[in-house]
Amino acid sequence: MSLLLIAAALFAGGVQEEEARRPRDQTPIACPYRTLPRTIDRDALASLARSGFEPKTDAEKRAFQMVGQRIAACQGSNGWGERSRQAAFRYLTGRVLLSNSRYQLRSHSVTTAQIEAAHAALSPEAQQAVARGSIASADMTVAWNALVAGGAKIDAVPADQRGAVAGLILQGLAGVTIMAEAEAAYRTR
Repeated sequence: MSLLLIAAALFAGGVQEEEARRPRDQTPIACPYRTLPRTIDRDALASLARSGFEPKTDAEKRAFQMVGQRIAACQGSNGWGERSRQAAFRYLTGRVLLSNSRYQLRSHSVTTAQIEAAHAALSPEAQQAVARGSIASADMTVAWNALVAGGAKIDAVPADQRGAVAGLILQGLAGVTIMAEAEAAYRTR
C-alpha cells in the first residue's frame, strides 16, 4: 500500500515538475502567472479565465484581486507600459486555460507538450478559430489524433464523455493560441 502512495506522489510530482520547467514560463511576460501563490484557488482562477475575467463568486473575486496584484507587481518590476501589461494579462489567460485543460485531462495521460503538439498540427486558420472558442469537427479530429499519437489515452473515453473531453481539448488549444498571440504582441511592443 505504501509503495502505491509513493508511486502516486512521484507521478504527481513529475507532472508538476513538467509544468514548472516550461521555458516559456521563465520569460518576463509570464511573470504574473509564474508568481501567483500556490494558495490561489485554481478552479476559481480557471473559471475566471473562461468568463473573460468577470468574477461572479467570492472565490473568483479573490482570484481576480490576486491576478491584479501580480500584474501590477510585474508591471513595476519589469518597467512595462500598457501594451506589455495587456500582453502579460493575455499570456496569463492563455496559460491558465492551458494548465486547467491539462489538469482536467490528467486521467487520460494528457500533457502540456501533447496539447502544444496537437495545436501545431492544426492549420493557422484552425488555430485562430480555437482562440475564439470554436473548432470544426475535422480540426478536432486532427487535434484528437495528434494527442493520441503523442501518448494521450483519450481513445478509450466512452462516447457519452467525448464531448466534455473535446471541450477541454478546445480549451487547451485556445490557451496555446492566446499565449502565442500574447508573446507576439509582447515582442512588438
